[in-house]
Amino acid sequence: MFQDLLTQSATIQEQQTSNVGGVVQKTWNTKYTTPARLVANGGSMRKGAEDLEKYTRGDFTLFLSFYPDITEKMRVHMDGEPYEIVFVAKVMGRQNYTHLELQLNKITA
Repeated sequence: MFQDLLTQSATIQEQQTSNVGGVVQKTWNTKYTTPARLVANGGSMRKGAEDLEKYTRGDFTLFLSFYPDITEKMRVHMDGEPYEIVFVAKVMGRQNYTHLELQLNKITA
């Protein structure tokens, strides 16, 4: 079963901005902490799982359950490392979406 393969934990974060004394501050707040599986990729292009169109492939693929509101404006934090989301693929089963495959690049300082 798909869920049995999700042996790691990922934190999905969204950016929030606030104005403190006229200074705009950006912070990352946790939206979800969820079971996931992170896999390193090879190559630069791949067929999209839901519609077979080519999309930009990141350095990693993150598999997780279906969360319809996860977007490329968010980021992933795993094992103390932040990753940018470069593409969100919604994977379709026979009748509905079954899971997400996020294309990620590690954020380096």
